[in-house]
Amino acid sequence: MADGVTIVDPAQVSIDLRARIGADTVIYPFTTITGPAIIGANCRIGPHSAVGPRAVLIDGTVVGPFEAVG
Repeated sequence: MADGVTIVDPAQVSIDLRARIGADTVIYPFTTITGPAIIGANCRIGPHSAVGPRAVLIDGTVVGPFEAVG
């Protein structure tokens, strides 16, 4: 969050410490990000989505509700 990532409800999100998330990305509640996933800048993730350890999301990617990637 200090690097410009917005987490709408931090208590309702699980993010692996190895994940890299770009600035101005918004992560919505009930999202899980596992492993060394790479998420670019200006992305929208969730709600209720899962980003797996092999995910590499380019800048501006939108992962919709209930979607799973990587």
